Amino acid sequence: MKPIFLRVIAVVVGVSLFTGCAPWHSYSHKVEPVDLTHLKSFYVVHNPDDSGDLDTTIQDTFVSMGFQASTGSSKDMPQDVDALVSYEFHWFWDITNYLLMLKILVRDPDTDWPLAMGESVRPSLARKSPGEMSKEILEPLFKSVAKH
Repeated sequence: MKPIFLRVIAVVVGVSLFTGCAPWHSYSHKVEPVDLTHLKSFYVVHNPDDSGDLDTTIQDTFVSMGFQASTGSSKDMPQDVDALVSYEFHWFWDITNYLLMLKILVRDPDTDWPLAMGESVRPSLARKSPGEMSKEILEPLFKSVAKH
């Protein structure tokens, strides 16, 4: 009877270990659809907590899509941009440091009103580079107006 009990315990422990990791095998991203055809120039406001140059990565994604984009601090924002872009992020450690979550918010520069939002969550086993995550968010938002 003792060997059967040990087998049952081993199976229960094994199943609980593997099912505990199951959510980390998937990824998600969401984009709120809205008409952004009037936006041509963007200013990515540098997040002071960002030491990984995510603002430059987001700017580069806009430029690769055919838009005008610049980045800097909130106090240096040019007056002639169509939209402000802010971002939130979460880096995570799993053998190496990787970007777990990136959220991009496009806002009206005059009113600060949110115009569009997209988010990408990529756990360890589904990780992508920050540039790929930025594209994963921005390309669906601007698919009707981007100039590839």
